[in-house]
Amino acid sequence: MTKAIFFDIDGTLRSFRDGKIADSTLRALHILREKGIKLFIASGRGMPQIHFMDDIFRFDGYVAQNGQYCLVGDEVVRCVPMDTQDVEAIIRASQNGAFSCFLETADDMVLTYEDSNAREIFRLLGLPGAKLMPPDFDPAAVIKGIVFVDKAHEPALTSIVHNSMTFRWHPLFCDIGRIGGGKDVGMDAVLSRLGIPLEQTMAFGDGENDLEMLRHAAIGVAMGNSSQTVKNAADYVTDSVDEDGIANALAHFGLI
Repeated sequence: MTKAIFFDIDGTLRSFRDGKIADSTLRALHILREKGIKLFIASGRGMPQIHFMDDIFRFDGYVAQNGQYCLVGDEVVRCVPMDTQDVEAIIRASQNGAFSCFLETADDMVLTYEDSNAREIFRLLGLPGAKLMPPDFDPAAVIKGIVFVDKAHEPALTSIVHNSMTFRWHPLFCDIGRIGGGKDVGMDAVLSRLGIPLEQTMAFGDGENDLEMLRHAAIGVAMGNSSQTVKNAADYVTDSVDEDGIANALAHFGLI
């Protein structure tokens, strides 16, 4: 019996095409809630970029920043900042023009400098923009970064950090956080707090930062708009986010 389901946001709950959540998905979430199934967001986004979901549907908890900041209700059950020396190295490289990046704390997000790549993520995530990093910014508070390097240039980032790992869900940029994180680790923190066994879980995702979560859950569902790598990691591949993929998968497994 499934007692907890984890959903990625972008490309899973929310369409990249129009930024909306399908009516079929919202109906499914309400049916699951009525059945007593616990429902969680599992996203690379930080909480300031997730809170817009509260106006659409109130989830039971959040695996944010790729599992490095997690809540059950309003209770923080996991918070793992990045290595401060790694953050300082990223800031220096950015200031020297290697790449622009966002730096995320638990409740804020700053940008080292704005370029076309940064504007593209504003569009993808439906954000109005971000403030520039102030002179007194504290690198010790950073939980996750979003660094604008493509796959070919990612070694320029990984070569200057020593206690961090990257997650990629878009060709323009990658997320970076402390080694030992991941949405699967965040899932475990949430499940432990609620006493729900892993064997009673399901997860939905579409990006490479969802890979470990899909492998970790009892049932991992890849969206039809996922890459083949993500589909290969899943137990089931549903339709795309724009073709009622979540509702169709839940119906397939008899949950709605």
